[in-house]
Parts: sequence; structure tokens; C-alpha cells
Amino acid sequence: MKHTLILAAKSQSNEDTYHTQMLPIRGKPAIAWVIESIEDKQHIVVVLNQDNQKVEKYLESKYPFVQMVKTPFDNQKTQQLSILSSLQTGVEALNSQEDGVLQVILGDTLCQFDAPESKRDFIVVSPDFKDAKRWCLVDMDEQHHAKTFYDKKNVSPEHKKAVVGVYQFSDLPCLRQSLENALDASATELSDVLLRYGLHHPLTCVEARTWFDFGHKSGIIKAQTHFYNARDFNTLSVDSVRGVLTKSSSKIQKLEDEYLWYTQLPDALKVLAPRAIAFNKSKSQARLEMELYGYPALSELFILGNLTFEEWELIILRLFEVQRLFLDYHQPLAPQNFEDLYRHKTWQRAFELGRQNAYWKTLYHHKTLVINGKTYRNISAFKHLLKAEVERLIQSVQVGIMHGDYCFSNILFDPHSFVCRLIDPRGRLSEQSIYGDPRYDVAKLRHSIVGGYDFIVHGLFQLKEDGNRFELTLSCYELQEALTQYFDDLVRQFGYQLRDIQVIEVLLFASMIPLHKDNMPRQKIFYLKTVQLLNQLFEEDVH
Repeated sequence: MKHTLILAAKSQSNEDTYHTQMLPIRGKPAIAWVIESIEDKQHIVVVLNQDNQKVEKYLESKYPFVQMVKTPFDNQKTQQLSILSSLQTGVEALNSQEDGVLQVILGDTLCQFDAPESKRDFIVVSPDFKDAKRWCLVDMDEQHHAKTFYDKKNVSPEHKKAVVGVYQFSDLPCLRQSLENALDASATELSDVLLRYGLHHPLTCVEARTWFDFGHKSGIIKAQTHFYNARDFNTLSVDSVRGVLTKSSSKIQKLEDEYLWYTQLPDALKVLAPRAIAFNKSKSQARLEMELYGYPALSELFILGNLTFEEWELIILRLFEVQRLFLDYHQPLAPQNFEDLYRHKTWQRAFELGRQNAYWKTLYHHKTLVINGKTYRNISAFKHLLKAEVERLIQSVQVGIMHGDYCFSNILFDPHSFVCRLIDPRGRLSEQSIYGDPRYDVAKLRHSIVGGYDFIVHGLFQLKEDGNRFELTLSCYELQEALTQYFDDLVRQFGYQLRDIQVIEVLLFASMIPLHKDNMPRQKIFYLKTVQLLNQLFEEDVH
């Protein structure tokens, strides 16, 4: 049996934007990359500090198979002490386990390596380091066994390698004794335990193929570039020296629409988006070069960040202020654009959903659904009422500049300067245009802030199903719930009708269901959210 112990008990300052383990690396927190790199996920223990509540909530929702334990030690002292305290807490959690091997990983370390088949005791090392004083270095004997450790000492790096934070032990009783002896000797470094353990079981040094240390800025930058993930129809590459992001796509029209949105913005508004540097296309692919910004997406800050309620109030207000700038620009658009946006797209996608899986036809024909013990009328009960609302929306459009996908994942935001940059615009309704219905953008914001969209797409939910009965837990934080009233007040303050925004939000959730056919649990959540929102919207209209 193989156990994995992740040492993630780092204290967090209230002034930090993120806890170290929650640092977003291309859409996922650092600790998620670590957990998903582990082959055997059956026996994972994560050691947390007492103030790691956000990490704890994330792991509970995303990785329910992970066991979490909290160190009772005061980690406000030194990082060296907290490492041994974390190890002691984790080893005690495995107190009944004497067989098998234990893999220990520092929670801010991600590396790829080839584990030796014949060696059960090893440490992972790398020659990729610059400053000996910042790392624990090791030199090896002729058999590649660890010989001497130099923990954050100013020594010559010649013939030495950095210990990157992944260790494997075959003898748990020996590890416990080595740790106890190190603590009794007032040792503070993990290398003190490795040295003692190595006297009984020589530790082979295995060189990492890749290594990212999220505890250092250089490691974060390296990981951000390496893991620049893209949607299924895009490939992204980064030139970090010039600060240029290159996006390639086989969906030529979509990428061209994005490019034209950037370039056709009025000069006074171009600063709100990255500069489009170059665009070219062939018969099979388009390529867009644009300015790279290092700001996090608001979706990352919302789910993973450490911002206060007051800061989020200011952020949301800023988003409304930015969106209001779009209202100063007008251009006539044919009514067909809004027919397609609100009517045709919704019913077309509903038809597509019915063809995907027989499950949806069965679910649709239930008259009621029971969600978390409460009975709701199913979508079919609202078909005619929703059509009337859609007709009213189409007739009441006041055209302005529209981003078209003004959700948290497409808004880059610097929480220090409160500067935002908008990416991935839609750029087209029926025709290519930067114009549309500004209410659509506000509804996109609401489905992030109120609807919990970002929590859903990150898989932060639990779902149980029995016929037409569902138990749904969406791991939105108290912060998100508190912002609902504030957001709706701003909707009215900026001159919108809240009901219009709510109707569009319903259409957004409904139209997303067929788009996520690769993840049926997520589709079900979108369906249930649609049902709940319809019942709230038409509560007094259906009897």
C-alpha cells in the first residue's frame, strides 16, 4: 500500500491575495496540480494549519477522497519548524499504518520524475537552481545515494543538486523514530530527518524531469508559462520576454471576431482590453498575437483568493462603471441579432440537448423536481411564460457596446490597482459587431456572482440523484451569498430592470446545458439551477 502525505500547513497573512496552496496556476490552485499529479489517489493525507479554512473548503468539495488533518502547533514561528510540525502531524495520522511506502510532498512543490522500480527509498532532486542559500542541497556518492545535506547554506553548488520537496520512505516505523530523534535534538530542518533515516535506508537521488516551486516567484512564473492551458479549440503560447500571448484556433471566424472587437473599440476604450498586435489566417487556422497581462482572472480571485467583502464590493462597482462606459456608444443593429441571441439560440440548444442523451427527455417530462427537499415545477411548466419574457426582451433592447461574455473568467483584474482588462469578447451576434444588448453583459456578471457559475465549472459541488429527487451542494462561500443583495442593488442603481437581468441569467444557464456534454454532472447542475431560477422568477405566475 502506498500513502501520500502532502505538507500544506503554511500560515497566511490577511493581507495576502492568496494562500500559497491556493495560488492560481492557469485556472487551478497549486494544491490541485499537486493532488492530480499523484497516481494512487486512494490514500492521500493533507496536513493543514488552523487558519487554512479556504484550502480546507476547496479540498472538501473538489477532492472528498482526501483526508485532512490540522497541526496543533504554532506555525507563526518559523517555516523550518512548521515543516517538522507538519510531518509529525501527518505521521501521527498514519499511526496505525506500518506496511507499505509513504510518499511525502511539500504542498507548494510540483515535479515530474521517473520513480526507480527497484528503489523504495528516494528523494527527488534537480540541478535547476541558482542561489544555494535558498535551497537544501545534497551531494551524492557513487551509487547516487544522498551523502551530505546543506540546508540553506552558502556553499559551492558544484556537484550538488537541490532537494525539490518529494520524498519516499519504505519503513514508516524508522521514519517515526528518525523524526522523534530529530525533534528531541531540537532540529528544525527536514534534512535532519532525512539524514537520520538515511543511516538505516540509503536514500537514492532521483532527478526531476520538471520542477515547479510555488513558494518562490520564479517557480510561479515558470509554472504559469508551462501550464498555459487552453480551450479545446485553441492553443496558447506565451513569449514572456516580449509580453505577448499567441492564440491559435481552427475556429477561424470566432478568433477573427475577437480580433475585430479589440481593434474596432473606440479609441477611448481600447485601454480596457489587451492590444491586438497581429492577426492572420489560412484555410484551416487563424492566429492572433496580443498583449499579455499577468493579472489574475476574477474567477480565480473569487474562488481561490483572500479578498474581503469590502474589496469585492469595490470590484463589482468598478465592473459596473466599466460597463457603463459602453453605453455612451450606439449603432443600429437589425432585430434579427436579438432574435438569435435570446430566442433561437435557446431553443436550438434545447433541441440539441434532447439529441445528446435519452436521460434529458426523461428528466424533462417529470412535472416536478425535488431539489434539497423542496419541490419545484420543471422547465416545461414555464415554456410559454418564458417565451413571453423573451419577446419582451427583444422589443426593449437599447443598443450599446457589448463584450458578449462579460463573466469572471474573462475579466483580468489587478486587486492592488483595481485595473481590469477584458479578454475573449464575443464580437458577433447574427453579424460581426462590437455592439449588442448591454443587459446581456450584466446578466453574465450576475450568473458569476449570484448564480455560482464559476464554482460549478470548477467542479466545486456535490450531487446525489434518485429519480426526480436531487441533493445538491454548491460550495459557494458565504462571501458570494452576501454579495447577492449588493449586486442587485447596483443593477437598479445603474438603471437596469432586475427582472430583465434575471430572465437573461435563466437563458444563460439553460443554453449552457448542452455545451458541457463532456461532463454530465455539470450539465445536471446547470439544469437544476435553471429550474430553481425559473421558479423564483415566475413564483407568482404559475398556479
